Amino acid sequence: MSNKVQKWLEQLLSSKIESVEAGNDEIIFSFAGNEQLKLNLEGDCCSSSFFVETPDLQNLVGENLLSLEEVSSSLDEATQLLEAEEREKLCKYSDSLLYYGLLIRTDKQSTTLEWRNSSNGYYSGSLGFSFRNNIKGKWERIY
Repeated sequence: MSNKVQKWLEQLLSSKIESVEAGNDEIIFSFAGNEQLKLNLEGDCCSSSFFVETPDLQNLVGENLLSLEEVSSSLDEATQLLEAEEREKLCKYSDSLLYYGLLIRTDKQSTTLEWRNSSNGYYSGSLGFSFRNNIKGKWERIY
């Protein structure tokens, strides 16, 4: 994670998670004090990113955020997790499939948010981080 993301996350550490909104390609965490953190998937040209097996993030509501940590795995492990038919259905590009994750730690539990990026092998995707310090404010992209 970049230094800029770390700086913003330091402001949120130990903050109580008030709500979590999950969509197809983005998740918004709202904290006590009206701060919000948005995580959104992005894909480069010739690639597609998608969440898989999204955990029940509502279980995090009422807990205090302790850390966010990026995790990754090898292509072979990720590929083995998907059956051939499922991979064809989920992956827009089938030359390369990469696994990514974000370990979310609170004062009561840890959970991993997982996503994949399928591509032609030359491009990839990423998880974008945006922050705003009040619900009606403008989002500031931090990564």
